Amino acid sequence: MRHGLKIALCALCASFAQTATAAAPARAEAPEARLQSAFAAADTDQDGRLTRAEASTRMPRVAQDFDAMDAYQSGYVTLAQVRAYMEKRTPRRADQGGGLALLRW
Repeated sequence: MRHGLKIALCALCASFAQTATAAAPARAEAPEARLQSAFAAADTDQDGRLTRAEASTRMPRVAQDFDAMDAYQSGYVTLAQVRAYMEKRTPRRADQGGGLALLRW
């Protein structure tokens, strides 16, 4: 009886480890998906760029830090510029697979 319990416990632990490992990439993708969705919603003219006015309507943190993100002082920021700025300013968390630890941008 004890041997069967040990086997069941080992199987349960192995199953949990696989589930936790598989879930890490999904959690890492969630902030990126939220960023892309928020950027697309704020990009009202769908040109792939956000002006300060577009950012201020749906992405207030981007609007707040707009000058720092607009590296070329072009008057707009791209998704790549927003992502690069966030990666510099946002700590990466191991429990999110090393992805962006983004909650509200």
